[in-house]
Amino acid sequence: MKFTSFLLFLISFSVTAQVNETEENLIRKEVLHLVNEYRISKRKTPLDEDGQLNSVAKLQSDYNSKNNSLSHYQKKQQLKTVKERIFYIKHQNYSAYGENCNMYQQQNRSFSEDDLKVIAYALFELWKNSKGHRENMLNSNFYFTGFAVTYNEKNSCFFGTQVFTSKN
Repeated sequence: MKFTSFLLFLISFSVTAQVNETEENLIRKEVLHLVNEYRISKRKTPLDEDGQLNSVAKLQSDYNSKNNSLSHYQKKQQLKTVKERIFYIKHQNYSAYGENCNMYQQQNRSFSEDDLKVIAYALFELWKNSKGHRENMLNSNFYFTGFAVTYNEKNSCFFGTQVFTSKN
């Protein structure tokens, strides 16, 4: 019985494998760069990266990967909405906040730096081409952002989440 439980744990862990920290950092920096270039081209101020908002985004990317679906909501009450996730991590409320979630399928598991930039660009373009997501990226009330990505090996999908907040 113990062996079966351990085996089930290993199987469930491999389904929502993380990209390594170096890969995630490269994707995050590239997404931030692309979003800020886009904001500047639209005469908006660039966003500052907030490490705690990266953690908020990671909560949702992991959740979406684990459930193999896109959602802005979670079942756990204290993490149900982006507002609640921000408060859970940062212990403060914001007058304006937003969240972009999406997924991008990529068959490789060994990623070159160019592959990672293509993934970042694909996530950015998907958001840019969606009215609500684009509005979040260009919202003048947002000054801070966080981003995270989780790779689901079983389905070869990257689940990306970007979180935005006002100054407070």
